[in-house]
Amino acid sequence: MTSTTKSNVANDAMSLINDLILYQDSIPPYKDEVVKKCAKQIEELYQANYDDILAMRSKLDSSSSSASSIHDDPKMQLCRARQNCIEHIKRLCLTYLTVRLDRLKSLRWKHGGLLPFKIKNNLSPSETEWLNGYSRMLAEFQQSIGDNGVNLFGHIHPPKSLHIHVRALSDYGEFELSDGTTIILKKNSLHYIPREDCDTLLKQGILEFANLGC
Repeated sequence: MTSTTKSNVANDAMSLINDLILYQDSIPPYKDEVVKKCAKQIEELYQANYDDILAMRSKLDSSSSSASSIHDDPKMQLCRARQNCIEHIKRLCLTYLTVRLDRLKSLRWKHGGLLPFKIKNNLSPSETEWLNGYSRMLAEFQQSIGDNGVNLFGHIHPPKSLHIHVRALSDYGEFELSDGTTIILKKNSLHYIPREDCDTLLKQGILEFANLGC
């Protein structure tokens, strides 16, 4: 089996990789028929090897030839070539499936669980099942942190600074920071405090980010 023949046998598997290259920023429609065809090719190549090896063993048992003579048999060379094709098709198919899952995981974090319908429609049933399980585990993990849980999707990128400038929008009064320091929040007062201490007040509209022009 020549390299050209090997390439022809793996054409279907290679088409899966070409799809990933064509849709580099998304997930292309899952090619179920092509994946099944690749699996069938592997089965056929394996069965051909199995039949040839049985024939060689039978020939060896009925003759006075030594076991080492099998390695010089043309059928053995063909078996090796078929096995190379099997491994080649497997690598391409596994790459296709792995890259799709990696992209799906990345899109799950990017969209915070609200994947566009177009992407969901391109998934296989197994990928949809994996996505549901992954989302469920993420939700359970977030709920298990602290008393009120934590939203990991609100902090995907690390902050440029651990402290931020904020402005009070109302006379809130005393506010204790995580280090025990107490500050007075008066309307229009400016403060430079740890980001983690003011997230809740920012969401409640008591504070706002202060643009100091720097």
